[in-house]
This record gives sequence, structure tokens and C-alpha cells, in this order.
Amino acid sequence: MQIDLVAGQQRVALGWRNTATNSLQRRYLSRHTYARLERNAQLDNPDQRLADDVDRLAFSSSDLLFGFAGTLLSLAAY
Repeated sequence: MQIDLVAGQQRVALGWRNTATNSLQRRYLSRHTYARLERNAQLDNPDQRLADDVDRLAFSSSDLLFGFAGTLLSLAAY
């Protein structure tokens, strides 16, 4: 049962990560945003920063969501 829950959580996080990555990628490539960032030297490796942030967001928020759902189910069972 525990393995199925972990697999489900990872599946949700991966789906959310793919959706967020595709959305941010479209915005990053539209209107040559990447060129403006590089020309102004505002950030170093903005694409890597986006990838890391999306990864952290997806997996941290899925942990929070599943933890909250588990707590509610435990409370209901009690």
C-alpha cells in the first residue's frame, strides 16, 4: 500500500512538473526573453534556475498535498 501511494505521489508530481515546465518554456522562448536576459546579464544560467525551481515546486507541493490528504484521512478514520 505504501509503495502505491509513493508511486501515485511521484506520478502527480511528474505530471505537474511537465505541465509547469512546458508553460514556463513557452514563456521563456516567447518574445526572445532569453536574449534579453542574456544581453542585460541579469541572471546567470536562467534556464537551469527555472528547471531547478520547477522541480522543487512540483515535488515539494506534492509532498504537502499528499501529507495533508493523509492527515485528513487519518483524522476521518479516527
